[in-house]
Amino acid sequence: MPLNTISDMRSASGYDLVAQPHEILKDTNLVYVDCEAVKKKMHDVSLKTSKEKMIALLTRTGSVMSVEQHLPSKKMSGESAIGYRAPRYGRAAIFEVSTGHPKRTFSIEIKGCGVGPGKVPGTGKDDSGLLFLHLAIVEVINQHILNRLFEMLCLDVSCVPLLGIVDLQFDGLSDFGAQLPIANLLRDSHVRPDGNNELPQADTIVEEVKSQIQEVLEAHGMTSCGFSTSICTAWEDGKIRMRQGGKLLKLSEEHIDNLGQMLNIEAPFTLYPTNIQLTADASLEPLRARIVDLSHYKAHVITSGFCTTLVDDKPFNLNRLRPILTDRDNVPANAMINYVALRGRRVSDDPRFQTIQRVFPDWAQPDAMLSGAMTEALYLTALINAGERDIDAVYEHISKYVDTCFDVAN
Repeated sequence: MPLNTISDMRSASGYDLVAQPHEILKDTNLVYVDCEAVKKKMHDVSLKTSKEKMIALLTRTGSVMSVEQHLPSKKMSGESAIGYRAPRYGRAAIFEVSTGHPKRTFSIEIKGCGVGPGKVPGTGKDDSGLLFLHLAIVEVINQHILNRLFEMLCLDVSCVPLLGIVDLQFDGLSDFGAQLPIANLLRDSHVRPDGNNELPQADTIVEEVKSQIQEVLEAHGMTSCGFSTSICTAWEDGKIRMRQGGKLLKLSEEHIDNLGQMLNIEAPFTLYPTNIQLTADASLEPLRARIVDLSHYKAHVITSGFCTTLVDDKPFNLNRLRPILTDRDNVPANAMINYVALRGRRVSDDPRFQTIQRVFPDWAQPDAMLSGAMTEALYLTALINAGERDIDAVYEHISKYVDTCFDVAN
């Protein structure tokens, strides 16, 4: 069912979509656009819409921020738009877009446009309501990498189309200690499963689909697993403790010990839950899925531990537990991805860091170990911020980096 209007979204999802006023910001800049994806979304099968009209439409549509964000008045254009928040949405809203043609109204989702109704912006990256430009670029890079990989493998798996990125022309304090640009990411509207809950029930088709996709990624040197969802046990002050993403879980030593006995392993050990988020139209036979939220995908540098899946009805599913066998120095021989290009290295050892530090001199973490896609995104962000990449050059830059990630001869 096409999701052209807010009514379509309500009918397809059953969501209780809450209307919310958004300010339209001025002096913004569309820095990335996927013209073919936009024209498809606009139902422009004849491809007659000019690129200039497309840029103007996406710039205006994507230059929004919820009134709860309380930005300085100098950023406000004096105009407003209504966005709609679905359950569990943190910093994304759905907007209906009119092209001026009665049959070409469409809906898109904008990620980074502030907190929801009645919410107060926090200081963390997950509760601030905002999105950094480099993280939006990472999503675009990973979309291209994942889509090409699945296409080469003839799998009916793809990413929710990312239509454009609007640089909002103001900065926020990043985890790197530097003030970095804030942006909105424009993506295709979509419906997520079970009331917008990204966690499936244990031993369901959706969980199996996630597991199969994760195994495909691992076979080619990639993973969806990372520190933010990892579950780690370690001895602290003479007691066994369990943390998820670094945050202490309030579990007794007996509970943790029982878990180790069930797994037949002794502490310390680490579990890496699959972190793949899907839309509602996933199926197993045949395998079909659309993936959303892409910034955390990276080279598989985890060399020990156990892979599992996060589920909604228990902390994690032991039935999915399997040892991680990938060796960072021994990527599968038939891998289609250039693991070295995707893995990255210490930022200060990377020649791109000179440009990053030149444009963002308050960078405070030269020893950070970043993925290749993250480093490339920061480098491209610096070039955009310095006025050294226009919208066409940004698309070309991303395409060249993705080509490098599939150049397995080097």
